[in-house]
Amino acid sequence: MGVLAVSVAAVAGCSPIVEPAEPTIDTQVTTPTTSRESAEALATDAYKSYLALNDEIASQGGTEPDRMTDVAQGAALDVIYENMREIREAGLRITGSTRLQSLELSDWTDNRISAYVCEDVTFVDLLDQDGNSLVSADRVNVTPFEVELERDETIHFLLSERKVWTGTNFCE
Repeated sequence: MGVLAVSVAAVAGCSPIVEPAEPTIDTQVTTPTTSRESAEALATDAYKSYLALNDEIASQGGTEPDRMTDVAQGAALDVIYENMREIREAGLRITGSTRLQSLELSDWTDNRISAYVCEDVTFVDLLDQDGNSLVSADRVNVTPFEVELERDETIHFLLSERKVWTGTNFCE
């Protein structure tokens, strides 16, 4: 499935096949300097920033995706660039905002945070060039993801990896 296909599928109502499995949550602190609460707050802020900027750029038809370097890097940034290119070429845009429904840490250090997140696109619409909605009436509005955030050269955490969770949907 193409890169945009997963993003558009989530917005338009197609859902990935879910394999039976449960995410495991590591509750042991792996570094003495970053508490669970601090890591969760950092991850939540970073992920909300990613969602807001991603929605903004997609609402503008995928133009100027280089702005995403403020919130993403590495493999995640490559996927974002590809998604925005496909949005531009197809003449698509979104309206509305993606909501972070939940975030649960799975592991963290001072420089890397792994988490399970649930994204809610209930209030997001995908529009074609003529302004027609491409959202299916039976779309799944909440999608589980497994994400990695890494500290950049300053103090900020950036999204470095984001994959649709293929195990049991922990968002339901």
